[in-house]
Amino acid sequence: MACRSMNSLGFVGFQRREALHIDLGYYDSNILNDNGAAKNTWDGTWIGKNGVNFWKISLPKRLRQSLFRRRLANLQIVENGLKIGKSMDDFLGKTTSYTDGSGATVTVELTLTGILAAAHLRGAYGTLNLLQNGAVSTDEYGTPILP
Repeated sequence: MACRSMNSLGFVGFQRREALHIDLGYYDSNILNDNGAAKNTWDGTWIGKNGVNFWKISLPKRLRQSLFRRRLANLQIVENGLKIGKSMDDFLGKTTSYTDGSGATVTVELTLTGILAAAHLRGAYGTLNLLQNGAVSTDEYGTPILP
């Protein structure tokens, strides 16, 4: 049933969004959540690749695997986006304190699974902003990037 569900921000299934479908060549749109739209509008055009022509369709195994690999690619984007001379190893296993939106101090141990979860919630660039600048952010529902 999850693949046929949409939340109030237009994310479908297991947090699938327009930009992901565009990246994988299944959908085309000029208006994206990442480019200022308040939510995924799904006003674009389905290409019909692999028979997928609507977000409610159960996805073929190949597409599910592509979506999963794309999520893992967020880690590579984070790794590539780190400042010159830095790598993920410079962060993993470190305990770091951040100030959240309410002014409270949050102390976390940086782990690979935590960074992957952060990249899922806020994207690779939101995660990079946290690691490099200490910028604590939330998703559209107010869920914080930190626990």
